[in-house]
Amino acid sequence: MKLASGVYLLAILCAGCASVRPENLISADKIRNDIAFLSDDRFQGRSCRSDEARQVAAYLADRFKAAGLVPVAGGDGYFHAVQDAKMAPNVVGMRRGRGGDYVIVSAHYDHLPPKKQGDDRIYNGADDNASGVAAVLAIADALHRGRVKCDASIVFIAFTGEEAGLRGSRFMAGQPPFPLARVRGMFNMDMISRGEDDLIFVDGGKDADALRNILRKENARGKIGLRIHFDEHPDWLMRSDQGPFIYRRVPAVLFSVEDHPDYHQVTDEVTRILPQLAQRVTKLVLLAAVDLANTAPASTQPSRPAAKGDAAGG
Repeated sequence: MKLASGVYLLAILCAGCASVRPENLISADKIRNDIAFLSDDRFQGRSCRSDEARQVAAYLADRFKAAGLVPVAGGDGYFHAVQDAKMAPNVVGMRRGRGGDYVIVSAHYDHLPPKKQGDDRIYNGADDNASGVAAVLAIADALHRGRVKCDASIVFIAFTGEEAGLRGSRFMAGQPPFPLARVRGMFNMDMISRGEDDLIFVDGGKDADALRNILRKENARGKIGLRIHFDEHPDWLMRSDQGPFIYRRVPAVLFSVEDHPDYHQVTDEVTRILPQLAQRVTKLVLLAAVDLANTAPASTQPSRPAAKGDAAGG
């Protein structure tokens, strides 16, 4: 009788765990802690050709594995090398879906090398872009803990070399490990934790109307409460890692905040971020990614080959 009661209680607890809404598993404190870790002085700014960037890549791979993500073909486990052999790799993991389509959730993990002199030499890059990476980790973890299943596979990418000219995303878009024509959409986060605690800017390509509509719907349905300013900064579209994918007709949007006084300064530290804003954006991206992964697109845009010498090409 005692054993049976214990088994019954365990079944109730497991059922309760499975029914938790994944967005409710996303914690502002946990996001802040991940930002603090990634932007710590020990990583010397995570410059893409540094040993510290490789340490961060290894840490991200461990976190991807802990979140139940599987490696994507074409890499060395979770590591996907880029053309520059001296550069730390892209880190890629996938939550496998039932079908043959994909949704991308991404952020770049690199920042800037230390200054040559000064009392504070380290560009910690808390907002730019430890905040986006912390969101990627939080979404992967929440989907795993919430046991979320989707039709399309959700691919999580931590890009290298964004600060060096989108080197990681350019290479991956030029030599993708999965067909870009099967990508339903891409949600890229680059600086999501500064400004006002309820304001985020979302800029997308001309093929991204379905993503905009999903974001509006999930912001209301999920009671996220963000003020979303759409397409006010079209000049940002080719300045972050969604650019090479937009060039190839992948529907993609960028989540970002406006430049602030600490942008690309040594003062971009965790003490200045807004964890509640990062949490809200992370919840919205999770809901939108799952919605898109379970919503078959009306049509699929064919991928576009890169023009020779194009800055957004691979």
